[in-house]
Amino acid sequence: MEEMIEDCAPRMAEAMGWTVDEAASLLGAVLPTLRRWREVAENEDAYGQEARAAYGDEVVDAANEKYVAMGEAAHLQADELALAINEQLRRAMETGDPAGPEARKLVAMHARWLRMYWPDGLYTPEAHKGLADGYVADDRFRAYYEKVAPGAAQFLRDAIHACA
Repeated sequence: MEEMIEDCAPRMAEAMGWTVDEAASLLGAVLPTLRRWREVAENEDAYGQEARAAYGDEVVDAANEKYVAMGEAAHLQADELALAINEQLRRAMETGDPAGPEARKLVAMHARWLRMYWPDGLYTPEAHKGLADGYVADDRFRAYYEKVAPGAAQFLRDAIHACA
């Protein structure tokens, strides 16, 4: 993104009659939001029809708006939490107990991650369990978790059902 700003700012400044710093500042503010809208569009292409059928347009639109409105720090925090969840999933799987202390910690972390993206007030243990069922039923989600470890999608689903 820095390269794009460095490339575009001088031309934008010249075209608009601004200083390069003014153009770079505007681009720095706008580009992350445009990138997030592109990510929303890609997510809509991949999962939108299913999500809208399952949760409704209002919920999906609210989730998309929340995602776009998140600041860079919140996005970094969510990304770091996602990595930590995968590490915790490995630790919990090592115990073999989807209802044990490591699994409870895993489920709490996963719930916190969902709340970062889901519209306020949408999270419930039942909604969490429904999503977890999808992690096993949908090959795309299963494949994501199977990269963590074989059987990870099923273990996560079982842990969420036991602990959410």
